[in-house]
Amino acid sequence: MSELLYDSLPWAFGPFVSGGMLLWGLVAVVPIVLHLLNRRRRQTVAWPAMQFLLEVLQKRSRNIQLWQWLLLLARLLAVLLLALALANPVLRTDATAVQLPSQQHLYVIDASYSMQTLAGSGESRFQAAMDAAIADCRSARPGDTFLVALMQADPIAVVSRPSADRAAVIDQLRALRPSFGPASLPLTTALVKRMLADTKASRSQLVFYSDMQRSTWQAAVTDPETVGWSDLQALGSELRVVDVTADDPATLENISLIDLQPRARDRVVLQVRAFDAASTASQWTVRVDGEVVQSNRLELAADGSGFAEVFLAETDQTSVIEASLEEDALQVDNSRWLVRSSVQTLRVLCLGKPAATRFLVAALRAGDQSLWDVRQLDPADFASANLDTNSIDLLMLCDLERMEPRINELIAATAARRGGVVWWLGARADPAGYASDAIPFRLAAVAEPDLYGVDPRSYEHPIASPFAPYPQSGLLSTPIFRYWRLAPLDPLTNPEVAIGLGADSDPLVLAMDNGHHRQAVVTSLPMTADTAVAESPWNAMVAWPSLVPLVQETAAWLCAPVMEVPALVVGEPLAGVAANLDETPKQVVAPDGKARPVITLDREPETASKRWMAGLADLPGIYQIVDSDGTSLPLAVNVDPLEADLRPIAATAMPQLVSSSATPSVDRTVDRQSESSIESESGGWFRWLIATAIGFLIVESLISRFALRWQA
Repeated sequence: MSELLYDSLPWAFGPFVSGGMLLWGLVAVVPIVLHLLNRRRRQTVAWPAMQFLLEVLQKRSRNIQLWQWLLLLARLLAVLLLALALANPVLRTDATAVQLPSQQHLYVIDASYSMQTLAGSGESRFQAAMDAAIADCRSARPGDTFLVALMQADPIAVVSRPSADRAAVIDQLRALRPSFGPASLPLTTALVKRMLADTKASRSQLVFYSDMQRSTWQAAVTDPETVGWSDLQALGSELRVVDVTADDPATLENISLIDLQPRARDRVVLQVRAFDAASTASQWTVRVDGEVVQSNRLELAADGSGFAEVFLAETDQTSVIEASLEEDALQVDNSRWLVRSSVQTLRVLCLGKPAATRFLVAALRAGDQSLWDVRQLDPADFASANLDTNSIDLLMLCDLERMEPRINELIAATAARRGGVVWWLGARADPAGYASDAIPFRLAAVAEPDLYGVDPRSYEHPIASPFAPYPQSGLLSTPIFRYWRLAPLDPLTNPEVAIGLGADSDPLVLAMDNGHHRQAVVTSLPMTADTAVAESPWNAMVAWPSLVPLVQETAAWLCAPVMEVPALVVGEPLAGVAANLDETPKQVVAPDGKARPVITLDREPETASKRWMAGLADLPGIYQIVDSDGTSLPLAVNVDPLEADLRPIAATAMPQLVSSSATPSVDRTVDRQSESSIESESGGWFRWLIATAIGFLIVESLISRFALRWQA
């Protein structure tokens, strides 16, 4: 752009942005006319009796004329200054400043929850980003325009249209707040491209203010086309990425509570992760319905991981469990919530020949008050059985030859309601019958007969951990003679060997948890000589005291999700399905105490059920779903632990993120006392002229009210 800075503005000439407003200076004629009209014409009359007062009157008259001239001057200056202020003069010291074209600035503020991390100065990263954006906004030239966007899971265009009102844009920046979720770089780049395309500015500057957290920015380096970063670089705009942590690497330390899960009806486990080598321990506290039940110090492993198992009193009521860590630089990821439902009986279906299921059923029914409602079913009767497939909490498949289509449907139905599925493998199993996509594992071959030792894998898995205090309970010495070797599993099933076998630590109990439901494979079915299909039994589990606790602990781990009200992650919708309109919740109360109205959405005409929604879960904590009768159901919402890793992308990757300028260092401390001086240099003449004009109006009022009245 070669035109002058203000050539495109109407009535602009010389140093005045709105030169046409100088015409208001003609109003200055009004005080002069009023002054002339109000002059009194005196006629001298000789009066001998008053001659001696003539000298005093002349002196008083001269004083009055002086105050009248001062009054006229104050009125004239007030009017002229008001006209100058409306003309908006701008001081330009050289011709170079006149030739600079206007520019459009788009500020993108990272609002992911890692930006709430406190720096060494006590200021959050988000505040540092806002300070940097405000400083850039103040230093922009008069006539520049501004746009503002917020980078989060669902990006927001805060100032979507170009605005030249610098003060209003700064107010918008100050009003921004960080979110409690991650940031989506692909969605943000798409929003930025739309905003720039809508404005069609010929000259623009795009600035990202972020902590460069790895989970958000790594894709911009490794695969810039997928996240849309290459498109931003091709726009031709000046592109900058401001790292707000460049001067404070100490804030990289963080310990996060990454998970809180039920292990059984009376136990939960919390998992902790430290993302820096300096952290070796953390203090944790568990509360049930607000009451502290346990608090302890957790020693972390060399890789920064750690977990603690907490025993809770059994209850028939729905309860809220909260786990928290001691304070650190990032508080958002130090708490997690879990809602434990009031499940009293779990329904179990044991599908298999009676000889294969009898020991398992007996183990589940052991005890005076069994949690399990167990039903045995022979595969021969499966086709004619009247089964409610939507009411099974635990499905035990015992030494089946193959997985028939109807069994696969039963597996899917159980998993859909968060129920557990366990395969007990024996001699009848046929590898070809386990090749279905519904089966998360494949059979390789039966191990050669031998005496295989049991490996509890340091008792780390929840199924094995209850045996740790009792090393002589029989788990370590249980004889295992034969078992099924499994083919390598898909990593997506998240397999973990809970209890191993032999020197190669093949799984005796293989646990799989995909976050929604759990599955397990036990590679050697409990059997005796009279129940074995082959010439000899595969193990002696039936004769060992560890069988009952092993079966019950495996079942408890598999059914733990059933006893948990599914928690949401920040950013997910607060929604559900009601059987009919009368069962739709009245409102949803957020952790901050604010009620959110419920919107009912119609579904297909053939069903009477209604889907409801109450917006997005934007805060972590416990939400209360309030029914029309006043009763409420708690719902836990937790943050995504992915943001807890505060490490930024590699410094060598930073130049790849910019197109025309290197990433500048950021002075995160803004001098509040210098804000007014910065503001006056970028357009403060209007305020000074207005203030001076008001001052002259006050002087005019004082002269007319006091000085002239006193002289009179």
